[in-house]
Amino acid sequence: MRRAALPFLGLAIALTTSRLARADEAPPRASWHPSYLVDSEIHGVFGVGDAYGPGGGLGARFTLPVWDHAPFSRLDDTIGLSIGVDWVRYGSYAPPGNGGDPITSDAFYIPLSLPVDIWLGRVALFVEPAVVWRFTRYDGCVHEVCEPSTRFFPTGFVGARIKTIDHVAITIRAGWPLFSLGASWL
Repeated sequence: MRRAALPFLGLAIALTTSRLARADEAPPRASWHPSYLVDSEIHGVFGVGDAYGPGGGLGARFTLPVWDHAPFSRLDDTIGLSIGVDWVRYGSYAPPGNGGDPITSDAFYIPLSLPVDIWLGRVALFVEPAVVWRFTRYDGCVHEVCEPSTRFFPTGFVGARIKTIDHVAITIRAGWPLFSLGASWL
């Protein structure tokens, strides 16, 4: 009878020690974001803070995830590298020296950013420090004040991703000088 109880005693000791070892480890972190190679996003863009007045257009972004669950080891976070292109058509730009007549202009923005996403279930909140290159061309301006303008400037964005299905999310982004609303394929 004692020999028959030895395997059960050994099994009980093994299970007890394995549970004690797991209790010393850190609790498992949640992982709500899907595994993906690139985040592809298309969106509508609204220019709200640039010198050209209000405008609207289209854009796209591509983000490569570089770092998962770091630097915040207990959070479900991702740090990536993102590049995009946004086109905004402005219709009410009145450059000084043009007699006050409004003209239309097309501004092209190329943002390069480091988005930090923190996933909270089906919603990810993010912060994106960025640098943007902007090129602008004007329609209907005959004066020298409307020469194409190019400039780099630092900026940043904040926003949210709301997963609708496993690898698709609605993305809302706000910053200077652009606001966007679109869809991401993760």
